[in-house]
Amino acid sequence: MSKERKNEENVPEAPLGDQPGILSLRFHIKFFPEVLRRCFLRRKSKGQEYQSPFANHFPIEFTLAIIFCVVLLVAGLPGLIGKRSLISGAMSLLGAGGLIAMLVSSIRSENKNRAELGGRYTFDYFVTGVFLFFLLLGLSAGISLGYLKGSPAQMVLYGLTGIAAGYIVGLFAGIGINYLGWFGTYVVYLFYFLMIFLVLFDIILICIFVFSGRQSPVSFKITIPYALVSLYSPV
Repeated sequence: MSKERKNEENVPEAPLGDQPGILSLRFHIKFFPEVLRRCFLRRKSKGQEYQSPFANHFPIEFTLAIIFCVVLLVAGLPGLIGKRSLISGAMSLLGAGGLIAMLVSSIRSENKNRAELGGRYTFDYFVTGVFLFFLLLGLSAGISLGYLKGSPAQMVLYGLTGIAAGYIVGLFAGIGINYLGWFGTYVVYLFYFLMIFLVLFDIILICIFVFSGRQSPVSFKITIPYALVSLYSPV
């Protein structure tokens, strides 16, 4: 019995197979749910010659370089926008240039490796985190627009519309992120970080709408900062 069970565990999961047309009903009802199931269960197809770059850990030198460039970019922006300082402009330019250079290098390296190994990205390499980010981004945009309109029905309608738009964008972005190479790994984790703020933003916005009643578009810019400040103010 144990021998049969061991043999069953060693059997690799079959690849997803031929992808139906993305506009077909079969894609959205049968094919794509199977993609999500495999992603969430972390069951990957074995026996594939080409491995996704996301299977590797962060190279420490790339991590330090990205942090350094981001610090330069962020530190130089206030002086560049406010005082229009030449030094601040040089810092921001150096930081942005470094990030762009690393992105281009990562894409070129990924294209070269993919060409040598003869692999191409399919839904076997789908990145669920990117898909979820665009779903949440679309929902947040819809809720915000409905809030400006001051109608709960419009918040629901625009929210559903935003989810639909995020669904479509997420389908392509979930695969396309792989073409960024190792740089895409940092983008994915940035999306994870931003999703936390999007969730908090939606919760705060809905709570303000429920407990404060309808708000005009003008008060939208005043209510949220006031609510955030009031959380730390003594009663």
